[in-house]
Amino acid sequence: MLIISLVITALIAMPLDADAQARNRAKKKDNNKWAKNKLDLHQTHNFVMWGGVGYSGLVNSYKVDNKSTFVGGGGGLIGFGYEWRYKKFILDIGPEFRIFSSQDNMHFANPFSIQGTDPASPYVLPGQTKYYEFSKYRETQMVGQLMLPIMAGAEWAELRFPVYFLAGAKFGYTIMHTYSQDGKLTTYLNDPDAFDPEWKDVRDLRTSKYKSSGSGDMGLDVALSAEIGFKINPYLGAEWNDKNEKRKYPWHMRAAFFIDYGLPLNKLGTDAEMVHDITETGLATNSLHKSKYATSAVNSLLVGAKFTAVLQLTKPKKQKPQNPYMVLQLVNGRTGQKMVGNDAKANIEVKNIATGRVVKRSSTNAKGMFIQRFKPAEYEVAVAKEGFLPYTPLRTELLEEHNNNLKARLDTTPIVLYPVPVFTCKVRNAKTGDLINANVAVFDTTTNKQIVAFAVAHHGGSAKLPVSEMFYKAQVQAKDFQTQLFDIGRQGLDDIAMEFALEPIVKGRTFVIKNLFFATDQTEILPKSEPAMQELFEFLDKNPDVRIRIVGHTDGEGSDEHNQILSEGRANSVKRSMVERGIDPSRIETEGRGESQPVDTNKTEAGRQNNRRVEFTILGEDKPETK
Repeated sequence: MLIISLVITALIAMPLDADAQARNRAKKKDNNKWAKNKLDLHQTHNFVMWGGVGYSGLVNSYKVDNKSTFVGGGGGLIGFGYEWRYKKFILDIGPEFRIFSSQDNMHFANPFSIQGTDPASPYVLPGQTKYYEFSKYRETQMVGQLMLPIMAGAEWAELRFPVYFLAGAKFGYTIMHTYSQDGKLTTYLNDPDAFDPEWKDVRDLRTSKYKSSGSGDMGLDVALSAEIGFKINPYLGAEWNDKNEKRKYPWHMRAAFFIDYGLPLNKLGTDAEMVHDITETGLATNSLHKSKYATSAVNSLLVGAKFTAVLQLTKPKKQKPQNPYMVLQLVNGRTGQKMVGNDAKANIEVKNIATGRVVKRSSTNAKGMFIQRFKPAEYEVAVAKEGFLPYTPLRTELLEEHNNNLKARLDTTPIVLYPVPVFTCKVRNAKTGDLINANVAVFDTTTNKQIVAFAVAHHGGSAKLPVSEMFYKAQVQAKDFQTQLFDIGRQGLDDIAMEFALEPIVKGRTFVIKNLFFATDQTEILPKSEPAMQELFEFLDKNPDVRIRIVGHTDGEGSDEHNQILSEGRANSVKRSMVERGIDPSRIETEGRGESQPVDTNKTEAGRQNNRRVEFTILGEDKPETK
């Protein structure tokens, strides 16, 4: 035991992280407080009195000439003691006195006899035989005992008919055991010298009533006992019960059926005869219990009705107010399953909304749950878990006397967390369809801020993206390919997969710079054009041997001269942006073509918008185009 204790102590003493230690301390404190008050919330101490009457007997198997009749008798008991109650459980203990009787009727077919052998005998002459025959014989036992019952059971007071039961044993001592015998005694005399030959053998001398008494054994006794009954308070009227409940010491009454069955009370019979001494004036007899007719053990039996009065000395203490529990359960929003095991850890922060104070920082347990008592109030709960999207703080109100029972089913609030969506893509050669290596950068279209960048191999690449109400764009670049921007769209809660096709760099190839914006009728580049400018810069930066010509175009609105100047100015603004970013100005030519090369009609706004564009054309040496 010492070794086991040391091992357990060592295990308990193993270091825990600070959060686990704090949780354990809080749990232990809460459990100790509950255990300390739990008894007082449900237990009562009572003084109990009882009495009962019924049928009794000393159960036996006497046989006299194969005939016997067990009649039994009547008995009763009375006692008082202490009763302890805890919820439905009852324990009774206290001294008890019980007294009972038992009757046996016997038939003796063969008379007891004595022969005259002594010539000097005054009542049986030599040669004579005197016979004593019993008829209508009966023996009555009377037993008194002091017992100590130890009984345990339960009561269901909440039922419409409140029932209870008790079972146990009674240990005691027999302080009184008497018996009495009576019957008809007929005496016969066998006389060979009788005058009448017909009455030569038997002559009826005397018939009389026979009575005798004596005492039996004293000693220990053990009886098994049980009772089942009901509480009678509900049947005593509402007025009586109202007054009773208001008393300092209320009464509880019960009525029941009971049975006591004792272990062997008397010793087994001996070889002794019933008649052990015959005289001229009568005869002396033994009890059946001490005669050869007692062939088995004798058991006491007492069965009857019992009434019990219980005086309640103490009342259960009122339960101290318990703060309600906050119970949270992590749920994977994508699978709908509870998060347990390695996936169950999340950080929890609870803030009292009224005070604005953070009242608890903790984490969920191995079952993905957070269980903690808080004062009744409204709270805001923030949940954060690595690899999962941010959780909108939960607002919850804890109510007094609600969700505060350790034994009852707790109200659980699900915390639905979604894994961060994964953006997966592949990049192909737009001419051949072959997969190529590339680099991808994802931008928030509202802030133009880069969110994530990752490399894409032949088999593809992926990155986690935060959910946002904004739209995203992917900038894709690869060596010897034109850097391009692609719309990803608004990222949802699910993973997405896309494929991009890049145009290979070919001399003379012209590209429109998409998402390039200028102030109306101005050459100033607007800030929302940053992704397009960065895309062009990275293309030139990744391909240092490439020279380009930037060409500006306008719609047909305004004079030719104005449009020519505007187109040249916009082309020069794009070049200036590249030079400011570090590109050699000798690698860039500019040209303005005004409204001379429309790609759409100038009669509609959409057509004119398409005509207002800036293009760049690849100059100088380049890789031959793949057929």
